[in-house]
Amino acid sequence: MSWAYAPSLPRSESMIILVPFTVTLPEERVNTYLLGSQNFSSVTALDNGGWVVTWYEQLSSDPRVTKGLISQIHDSTGTPAAAETILEYAVDVEVTAGHAVAALPNGGWTAVYYDGDVKQMVFAKGYQLFGEVRTVNTDPASVSFGVPSVTVLADGGWVVAWGADRGGDQGLDIYQRQFGSDGVPVGDAEKVNASANYYEVDPVLTALPDGGWIIAWASGGDAAFQRYDASGARVGDQVQANSDDWFSHSDLDVTSLVYGGWVVTWTSNGSKSYMGTDQIYQQRYDADGEAVGGTLRVNGAKSLFSQDDSTVVALQDGGWLVLWTAETGSSVQGDLMARRFAIDGTALGDSFAVNTPRSESLDPWEGDFSWLGDAAQLDGGEIVLTFTRETADTSGPEVYQTILRPTPVTYGEETAESRVGGEGNEILFLKGGNDWYDGSLGGDDYVDGGIGNDSIYAGAGNDTLLGGAGNDYIYSAGGADLVRLGSGHDIFRSGGGGHDTVYGQSGNDELDGNAGNDKLIGGTGQDTLFGRAGNDSLVGGRGADALYGNEGRDTISAGSGDDLLSGGAGNDLLKGGRDADTFVFEAASGVSDVSDLTFAVETVNGADSLRITANGGSVLLLGIIDDNPSHGHLEFV
Repeated sequence: MSWAYAPSLPRSESMIILVPFTVTLPEERVNTYLLGSQNFSSVTALDNGGWVVTWYEQLSSDPRVTKGLISQIHDSTGTPAAAETILEYAVDVEVTAGHAVAALPNGGWTAVYYDGDVKQMVFAKGYQLFGEVRTVNTDPASVSFGVPSVTVLADGGWVVAWGADRGGDQGLDIYQRQFGSDGVPVGDAEKVNASANYYEVDPVLTALPDGGWIIAWASGGDAAFQRYDASGARVGDQVQANSDDWFSHSDLDVTSLVYGGWVVTWTSNGSKSYMGTDQIYQQRYDADGEAVGGTLRVNGAKSLFSQDDSTVVALQDGGWLVLWTAETGSSVQGDLMARRFAIDGTALGDSFAVNTPRSESLDPWEGDFSWLGDAAQLDGGEIVLTFTRETADTSGPEVYQTILRPTPVTYGEETAESRVGGEGNEILFLKGGNDWYDGSLGGDDYVDGGIGNDSIYAGAGNDTLLGGAGNDYIYSAGGADLVRLGSGHDIFRSGGGGHDTVYGQSGNDELDGNAGNDKLIGGTGQDTLFGRAGNDSLVGGRGADALYGNEGRDTISAGSGDDLLSGGAGNDLLKGGRDADTFVFEAASGVSDVSDLTFAVETVNGADSLRITANGGSVLLLGIIDDNPSHGHLEFV
């Protein structure tokens, strides 16, 4: 046994753990032709519940040789509706990887791509080409470049956007062209950017419910967008989405939200004068175009490795999902990451990986390299995700897909209510009132009690339980739960053997871990913590706390305040805090004399007391100061 001083509270782990999605279609390869390189995929959901995936194929490392645009249609069950089809193929002709697809309301779809000019194909249904391949850009004085974008409008028409170089010192600009639902152009191509940064690139589009649209792009190192109404007229001026001026912003995406407004995402890659580590940011806007809150780094804490190529997808519950490619710094260089946001912008947990790496080799040439392609929401609310994977045992990159089902989100009323959860995973915001929730049927649930004196009963899953404001009672029947009690005088009880992590926060709280190896943190207030069975970690926090390890090998840390630390049965480690603490050791069975118990005083700041109990007798040592037990007072009790 030893006795030591804990200089500060341990940093808390993530405060939220939940299951934001479940996989309904495991990862599967889309391309059936295995030679060469299959890369740069796009996907759109079709009206019949299916979807179409397109990608770029190159059969030689020489970019001048045999390359083209390939597609594969899937029905609503995920079964290929036909063999993969060549949309455009060429030898010694410029067909680039940049392309985009969008679904039409009549069950058809359109694809736009670059082959020296911006071209588009319109398919009535399946692969039935409607009309001829059309050149979108008709200005002979400009040279198109980059990746075009397309979005379908509320009236069934669509807009195509692309980058153009007019030569000389005019720089690079963004252009767009609108089409009616019959495919007939509505006017000529139009320059979008009002700025003259000489480097306007990479446009992306999203349609708005009012018939208008948003176009976003990288503007001279900034993230910019412009809004248009249903008539094609500008709404306001060009807007800069990023709030800083010292980072370079690129790789934008934008999506309109179900209940109005939109979200812009981008990559910030260091300063404008030098390269730094790429990070993913976002900014949300309401239906009037006003920024909601500030910019947010989506990938959480700043990563030492690059985070790139973000895609944002609106969800049917009013929230959204951001996906991106993350370098890991290991042989598995590309992880596909995602983070989900609720309708009010609350992050539903930390970022999480959506792909399964296939190799753990330490050889950098044998790793599993994956990078994000595209994502789209299907009619049922599921998300189909495409990506590229390359491993040492393949001839080149291949296109894969997977489908994720969002965990349902329920928003409660402002008044008191009672709810019973189902068997699956759930996300629940109870809001105001003294609420009662029964989640005993199971599932990995996320429950936020909100304001009020709430009673929350969690089942056997791995749950995240937030008490919020008010005096809350939270009971966990099992599973490894993460609990954050909030600002009231709260009570936590565990009835199972899961390894729980519980944060008392403010208020005079009572935390009872029961069985399992639990971590209990009292926070502020005068808290009482019981570890019970298992090897527990107890932290008192800032108040005058009582910490009881009970059974097992426990680690008990006092923090600040005059705390009582009682190890109970088992070989325990007790760590004193900044103030006058009382330590209680219980001797193990078979110890016949107090001298058989060994302990060490490492650092003590307050006038602490040490009580050792052995065979019915005890020794009380008072006033230990400055690391020297001889400065204390010894009494027999």
